[in-house]
Formats: sequence, C-alpha cells, structure tokens
Amino acid sequence: MRVQTLENFKEQIRSFSVKMVYCRFEADPQGDPPIGMRLYFYHEGEVHYLADYASGEKLKITEIPIRVHGSRKEPYISEEDVKSFIGKELAGITVSFDFEI
Repeated sequence: MRVQTLENFKEQIRSFSVKMVYCRFEADPQGDPPIGMRLYFYHEGEVHYLADYASGEKLKITEIPIRVHGSRKEPYISEEDVKSFIGKELAGITVSFDFEI
C-alpha cells in the first residue's frame, strides 16, 4: 500500500506501533538524477511504503541529500543520512537496509 505523504507515513507508524522500517535504494527514472529510495514496513501481511525520488540535490519528500562520488559523479544516498533522518523524524524506530536493487 503506497503512502503518499511523509505525514501519513509517520501517522501509520504511530498508529500501528511499528518498531522497524526498511530502506531500499533504487534506480528511479522519475528522479533527477535517476535515483530513489523506498521506506517501508509490514503490518498485518501488507507492505506500507513511501516512495521518494531525487529532485536536484535532495530527495523530494524527505529532503535527504543526494551525494556524488567518483570521477563520473555517480549519485548515491548515504545510509548515515537516512539514519539521521529516521532518528529525527521517527524517533525510536530502527532502520534496516535492503540491498536488493
């Protein structure tokens, strides 16, 4: 089930007493650069997720910065930035990273 806004995502986490969210980085053709992220959790057999994509130097919804590395300036999202965001916006929630892309 897609959650459209960060506020709705946070509200669902509180109402379902979620203790862990998962983060998945992925290519996203809507993004500029073409990179994105999903934050998601499971509740009663359903996956609830917030899809976010790059818009310039940050993700559009969460405003997590997009970083670049290497001579080709490959975009990436830092795990530390995601952890910091989760700690600030979703205090008490653990984040686990999903590496399947």
